[in-house]
Amino acid sequence: MSATIKKRMSLRGMVKLASWTIFGTLGCLAISLAYNWISFREMGGEALRQGMISATVLPIILAGPLFFYLTTKLRELAIANHKLALLQPTA
Repeated sequence: MSATIKKRMSLRGMVKLASWTIFGTLGCLAISLAYNWISFREMGGEALRQGMISATVLPIILAGPLFFYLTTKLRELAIANHKLALLQPTA
């Protein structure tokens, strides 16, 4: 996160950032686990175990940083939109 965003982010903004990152990752994790359980449940213990491990590790590695980045960018857009709204003359 850039220093200017970190300086400007309120407690509410940080909570939203953390919420989207955590709950988005958990959602991806749940979908991944469900899909792999359905796909590998009839293949036996070792295949199911390996599928569930990969279904756990990959969403954490990929989704966590992705949700953090996207939420940070959405926050930057919200700040820019707010600044633009302040510059508009009232009708």
